[in-house]
Amino acid sequence: MIFMLIAVYAIIKTYNINILSVDYRNKPL
Repeated sequence: MIFMLIAVYAIIKTYNINILSVDYRNKPL
């Protein structure tokens, strides 16, 4: 179960990096 959480966390983390890279282009900080 712990390994599943790590795998899901890694996938979500890489997925969030792709989303944030796009959001930062659209949203000025």
